Amino acid sequence: MAPLTLITGASSGIGKVFAERFARDKHDLIVVARRQGELEALAETLTRAHGIQVHVISCDLSVPHAARTLADEIQKRGLEVDGLVNNAGFGIHGSHAEMDAEALEQMLTVNVTALTMLTRYLLPGMISRKRGTIINISSTAAFQPIPFFSAYAASKAYVLSLSEGLAEEVRDHGIQVLALCPGPTRTAFMGTAGIQLGGIKYADAAFMEATDVVEACMRALRKREVVRIPGTLNALMARSMPFLPRRLVAKVSGQLMKQSQR
Repeated sequence: MAPLTLITGASSGIGKVFAERFARDKHDLIVVARRQGELEALAETLTRAHGIQVHVISCDLSVPHAARTLADEIQKRGLEVDGLVNNAGFGIHGSHAEMDAEALEQMLTVNVTALTMLTRYLLPGMISRKRGTIINISSTAAFQPIPFFSAYAASKAYVLSLSEGLAEEVRDHGIQVLALCPGPTRTAFMGTAGIQLGGIKYADAAFMEATDVVEACMRALRKREVVRIPGTLNALMARSMPFLPRRLVAKVSGQLMKQSQR
């Protein structure tokens, strides 16, 4: 029987590339996003190309209790999830005091609550079967405070910490947990967040393609890593942050974010 992998935010960007990559490895899939039509088109393409089964579930993870609703639907369909890619997420850029409160709450619901609770609901089944893989999409933002992107960076620091803790909790149950921490990636994320990095000198060198990010993740899984930062420059910058004064890091990153504001 083919392994079954669930991918949130699968309709575009890194999530879509994950779906294509796991399909190539003959995983059956559960693809989850808000856009039903795009999911169905993706499912048809992957089924035709790879002969796998793709289950489509349209779900808005920004609404309260969405993870419970999704888990109930999976149970109702009689599906047993072997792999979970918590990819859905988005960012909001700007002054915390002036940011749209509803959008902020939705971001935290997707980035933190839905990820945490979906993992909670699916983990017992993995433990009982003594197998499973959980990939949580964090960010290089997790390694530093970022003024004018404060809540997003904090949400990704949470994902990183949660993943590292869970990896140790479930290690003896045959389950692997990986925090993937990409830097700037050529997806729609930056546009959605209202960030333009093109005017910042280091930015072009730091940008990666989504396919390269996913391949870095697959290599990390084979090596049984707990944290992977794709890209040499991204890894160097992120890993250097603990050695610098936090106040200085916040000041510099805040200035960069001001430059990126449209």
